[in-house]
Amino acid sequence: MKWDPAKYTEFSDYRGRPYKDLLGQLTEIEPKNIVDLGCGPGNMTRLLAQRWPDAQVTGLDSSAEMIAKAKSSEHEPNLDFALADATTWRPAENLDLLFSNAMLQWLPNHRELLSSWLGTMKPGAYVAIQMPGNFRSPSHALMREVAESPKWIQKLGEYYATATLWENQRSISGYCCSKDSKQMSGRQHSSNCCPAMTPLWIGFAVRHYCR
Repeated sequence: MKWDPAKYTEFSDYRGRPYKDLLGQLTEIEPKNIVDLGCGPGNMTRLLAQRWPDAQVTGLDSSAEMIAKAKSSEHEPNLDFALADATTWRPAENLDLLFSNAMLQWLPNHRELLSSWLGTMKPGAYVAIQMPGNFRSPSHALMREVAESPKWIQKLGEYYATATLWENQRSISGYCCSKDSKQMSGRQHSSNCCPAMTPLWIGFAVRHYCR
Protein backbone atom coordinates (compact mmCIF):
# COMPACT_ATOMS: atom_id res chain seq x y z
CA MET A 1 0.00 0.00 0.00
CA LYS A 2 1.09 3.60 -0.59
CA TRP A 3 1.49 5.93 2.35
CA ASP A 4 1.11 9.70 2.43
CA PRO A 5 3.81 11.18 4.73
CA ALA A 6 2.00 14.52 4.89
CA LYS A 7 -1.24 12.93 6.04
CA TYR A 8 0.62 10.63 8.40
CA THR A 9 2.32 13.53 10.21
CA GLU A 10 -0.78 15.73 10.31
CA PHE A 11 -1.39 14.66 13.92
CA SER A 12 2.27 14.19 14.83
CA ASP A 13 1.89 15.56 18.35
CA TYR A 14 -0.86 13.09 19.18
CA ARG A 15 0.74 10.18 17.39
CA GLY A 16 4.08 10.90 19.04
CA ARG A 17 2.86 10.42 22.60
CA PRO A 18 3.19 6.61 22.73
CA TYR A 19 6.59 6.85 21.00
CA LYS A 20 7.86 9.31 23.59
CA ASP A 21 6.37 7.28 26.41
CA LEU A 22 8.08 4.13 25.16
CA LEU A 23 11.38 5.96 24.80
CA GLY A 24 10.98 7.31 28.33
CA GLN A 25 11.02 3.77 29.71
CA LEU A 26 14.50 3.16 28.33
CA THR A 27 16.57 4.43 31.22
CA GLU A 28 20.13 3.52 32.19
CA ILE A 29 21.03 1.87 28.89
CA GLU A 30 23.67 3.04 26.41
CA PRO A 31 23.10 1.25 23.08
CA LYS A 32 25.60 1.78 20.28
CA ASN A 33 23.55 0.36 17.41
CA ILE A 34 19.83 1.08 17.21
CA VAL A 35 17.14 0.20 14.68
CA ASP A 36 13.76 1.91 14.52
CA LEU A 37 11.68 -0.64 12.62
CA GLY A 38 8.73 0.99 10.90
CA CYS A 39 10.17 4.49 11.21
CA GLY A 40 7.68 6.15 8.86
CA PRO A 41 8.78 9.65 7.79
CA GLY A 42 11.55 9.62 10.42
CA ASN A 43 10.39 12.61 12.45
CA MET A 44 10.17 10.55 15.65
CA THR A 45 13.31 8.52 14.93
CA ARG A 46 15.25 11.71 15.44
CA LEU A 47 14.46 11.42 19.15
CA LEU A 48 16.51 8.21 19.32
CA ALA A 49 19.47 9.90 17.63
CA GLN A 50 19.18 12.85 20.02
CA ARG A 51 18.84 10.62 23.08
CA TRP A 52 21.97 8.63 22.16
CA PRO A 53 24.23 10.94 20.08
CA ASP A 54 27.12 8.46 20.21
CA ALA A 55 25.01 5.64 18.77
CA GLN A 56 24.36 4.78 15.15
CA VAL A 57 20.60 4.90 14.56
CA THR A 58 18.95 3.40 11.48
CA GLY A 59 15.34 3.99 10.57
CA LEU A 60 13.77 1.24 8.45
CA ASP A 61 10.43 1.24 6.66
CA SER A 62 8.82 -0.66 3.79
CA SER A 63 7.29 2.49 2.28
CA ALA A 64 9.38 4.19 -0.39
CA GLU A 65 7.37 7.38 0.17
CA MET A 66 8.14 7.41 3.88
CA ILE A 67 11.84 6.74 3.42
CA ALA A 68 12.12 9.42 0.74
CA LYS A 69 10.54 11.91 3.15
CA ALA A 70 12.84 10.82 5.98
CA LYS A 71 15.98 11.14 3.88
CA SER A 72 15.02 14.55 2.53
CA SER A 73 14.20 15.99 5.96
CA GLU A 74 16.68 17.49 8.38
CA HIS A 75 18.14 14.87 10.68
CA GLU A 76 21.08 14.15 12.97
CA PRO A 77 24.49 12.99 11.62
CA ASN A 78 24.24 9.68 13.50
CA LEU A 79 20.94 8.84 11.81
CA ASP A 80 20.28 7.21 8.45
CA PHE A 81 17.30 5.60 6.74
CA ALA A 82 16.76 2.64 4.42
CA LEU A 83 14.00 0.58 2.84
CA ALA A 84 13.31 -2.74 4.53
CA ASP A 85 10.52 -5.29 4.66
CA ALA A 86 9.89 -6.30 8.27
CA THR A 87 8.72 -9.76 7.18
CA THR A 88 12.17 -10.59 5.79
CA TRP A 89 14.37 -8.29 7.90
CA ARG A 90 16.78 -9.86 10.37
CA PRO A 91 18.67 -8.10 13.20
CA ALA A 92 22.40 -7.55 12.71
CA GLU A 93 24.71 -9.29 15.14
CA ASN A 94 25.76 -5.99 16.73
CA LEU A 95 22.23 -4.64 17.30
CA ASP A 96 21.82 -3.29 20.84
CA LEU A 97 18.29 -1.90 20.69
CA LEU A 98 15.33 -2.79 18.50
CA PHE A 99 12.72 -0.05 18.75
CA SER A 100 9.35 -0.31 17.04
CA ASN A 101 6.32 1.90 17.55
CA ALA A 102 2.88 1.14 16.08
CA MET A 103 4.18 -1.07 13.27
CA LEU A 104 3.93 -4.75 14.18
CA GLN A 105 0.13 -4.71 14.33
CA TRP A 106 0.15 -4.41 10.52
CA LEU A 107 1.71 -7.89 10.27
CA PRO A 108 -0.56 -10.88 11.03
CA ASN A 109 2.47 -13.04 11.92
CA HIS A 110 4.11 -10.48 14.21
CA ARG A 111 4.37 -12.93 17.11
CA GLU A 112 6.42 -15.35 15.05
CA LEU A 113 8.58 -12.52 13.69
CA LEU A 114 9.28 -11.16 17.16
CA SER A 115 10.22 -14.61 18.38
CA SER A 116 12.64 -15.08 15.47
CA TRP A 117 14.26 -11.68 16.07
CA LEU A 118 14.76 -12.41 19.74
CA GLY A 119 16.32 -15.72 18.79
CA THR A 120 19.04 -14.04 16.74
CA MET A 121 19.76 -10.94 18.83
CA LYS A 122 22.86 -10.98 21.02
CA PRO A 123 22.66 -11.49 24.80
CA GLY A 124 21.99 -8.23 26.62
CA ALA A 125 20.26 -6.53 23.67
CA TYR A 126 17.06 -4.61 24.29
CA VAL A 127 13.66 -4.61 22.62
CA ALA A 128 11.14 -1.77 22.94
CA ILE A 129 7.81 -2.30 21.16
CA GLN A 130 4.45 -0.56 21.23
CA MET A 131 1.31 -1.72 19.43
CA PRO A 132 -2.07 0.00 19.66
CA GLY A 133 -4.90 -1.83 21.39
CA ASN A 134 -7.79 0.28 20.09
CA PHE A 135 -9.40 -2.19 17.69
CA ARG A 136 -12.63 -2.25 19.72
CA SER A 137 -12.83 1.54 20.01
CA PRO A 138 -15.82 3.36 18.40
CA SER A 139 -13.66 4.57 15.48
CA HIS A 140 -12.56 1.06 14.50
CA ALA A 141 -16.00 -0.43 15.14
CA LEU A 142 -17.45 2.13 12.71
CA MET A 143 -14.86 1.19 10.06
CA ARG A 144 -15.87 -2.46 10.34
CA GLU A 145 -19.56 -1.58 10.22
CA VAL A 146 -19.12 0.37 6.98
CA ALA A 147 -16.86 -2.32 5.47
CA GLU A 148 -19.47 -5.03 6.24
CA SER A 149 -22.33 -3.06 4.68
CA PRO A 150 -23.82 -4.42 1.41
CA LYS A 151 -22.46 -1.41 -0.47
CA TRP A 152 -18.82 -2.16 0.41
CA ILE A 153 -18.35 -5.82 1.38
CA GLN A 154 -18.13 -7.05 -2.23
CA LYS A 155 -15.89 -4.18 -3.32
CA LEU A 156 -13.43 -4.64 -0.48
CA GLY A 157 -13.22 -8.42 -0.77
CA GLU A 158 -9.77 -9.69 0.25
CA TYR A 159 -8.81 -6.33 1.75
CA TYR A 160 -11.60 -6.61 4.30
CA ALA A 161 -10.50 -10.15 5.14
CA THR A 162 -6.95 -8.91 5.70
CA ALA A 163 -8.14 -6.05 7.88
CA THR A 164 -10.28 -8.40 9.97
CA LEU A 165 -7.33 -10.75 10.49
CA TRP A 166 -5.17 -7.76 11.46
CA GLU A 167 -7.67 -6.54 14.07
CA ASN A 168 -8.16 -10.00 15.54
CA GLN A 169 -4.51 -10.19 16.50
CA ARG A 170 -3.85 -9.75 20.20
CA SER A 171 -1.91 -6.52 20.67
CA ILE A 172 1.21 -5.66 22.62
CA SER A 173 1.00 -2.22 24.18
CA GLY A 174 4.17 -0.49 25.24
CA TYR A 175 6.61 -3.22 26.24
CA CYS A 176 10.30 -2.84 26.96
CA CYS A 177 12.61 -5.64 27.97
CA SER A 178 16.07 -7.07 27.73
CA LYS A 179 16.35 -10.12 25.52
CA ASP A 180 17.51 -12.08 28.58
CA SER A 181 14.87 -10.72 30.96
CA LYS A 182 11.55 -12.35 31.73
CA GLN A 183 10.13 -9.07 33.02
CA MET A 184 8.27 -6.66 30.76
CA SER A 185 6.69 -3.32 31.54
CA GLY A 186 3.59 -2.01 29.81
CA ARG A 187 1.37 1.04 29.62
CA GLN A 188 -1.98 1.60 27.99
CA HIS A 189 -2.98 4.56 25.82
CA SER A 190 -6.52 5.38 24.85
CA SER A 191 -8.22 7.87 22.57
CA ASN A 192 -11.75 9.18 22.17
CA CYS A 193 -13.67 8.98 18.94
CA CYS A 194 -15.02 12.24 17.59
CA PRO A 195 -15.46 13.85 14.13
CA ALA A 196 -12.29 15.90 14.59
CA MET A 197 -10.28 12.67 14.75
CA THR A 198 -11.45 11.41 11.33
CA PRO A 199 -8.38 12.76 9.44
CA LEU A 200 -6.17 10.96 11.96
CA TRP A 201 -7.76 7.56 11.23
CA ILE A 202 -7.61 8.23 7.47
CA GLY A 203 -3.84 8.64 7.86
CA PHE A 204 -3.29 5.07 9.01
CA ALA A 205 -6.10 2.83 10.32
CA VAL A 206 -8.29 3.17 7.22
CA ARG A 207 -5.33 2.16 5.04
CA HIS A 208 -6.26 -1.52 5.49
CA TYR A 209 -9.55 -0.89 3.71
CA CYS A 210 -8.33 1.23 0.82
CA ARG A 211 -5.23 -0.35 -0.71
